[in-house]
Amino acid sequence: MKNNFRIINFLRKLFYFLFILITLKLAAGVCVNIVTLFFPSFPITAGDIHFYGEAYLKPEVSYKLLGGDFFTGQSDIALRMKGIESENLFYRIFRLIDFLIVNLLVYFSLKNVSRLFTDLSNNHQTDAFFSWDNYRIIKRIAFLLFGLWTYALINGLLFSFLFVNDVVVQGMNVSFHPSLGNIPGFVTVLIVLVFAEIYRSGIDLKEEAEYTI
Repeated sequence: MKNNFRIINFLRKLFYFLFILITLKLAAGVCVNIVTLFFPSFPITAGDIHFYGEAYLKPEVSYKLLGGDFFTGQSDIALRMKGIESENLFYRIFRLIDFLIVNLLVYFSLKNVSRLFTDLSNNHQTDAFFSWDNYRIIKRIAFLLFGLWTYALINGLLFSFLFVNDVVVQGMNVSFHPSLGNIPGFVTVLIVLVFAEIYRSGIDLKEEAEYTI
């Protein structure tokens, strides 16, 4: 039990630290994005618009494996762009909206995770780990993660099929589509929801035991 408390306490501190970092990033990013919205030549960059898309190429590739094997020929390469850059007013507005959506969802996710582990740490002495408040926090985390996954999917669709056209990489025409790398994000949402239901079952068992006594 003591080791479990150490893990919970460590996670409480870790997620609280991450929550402080995202709070600072959110505050600074909003300020810079608003300034660059009206003054695009501002010396501090507001960053790129997130782009959750990918493409597959078959370029010429060569590599040597440990042990002496050597390969040369065409190979499948997954291509992901770091972000979308533009100083057009529409895209400056979109950049602010994109920044707010992603970072607010991360902000509230970390806030709830930090609160969850704080509650678990505080309830260590009373063994009151199972509570309806914590169950609702876990469900909220799942919905926030689902929001991130949904935005990544919508973003990938918009930029792949509407906003970004005629992409050329080293002389090769490239067609983007929503990133398959978002699938693990959806699996994570399902895992958190399953964990929430297991947690709810623990609450039910606890209440049944209390009524039996």
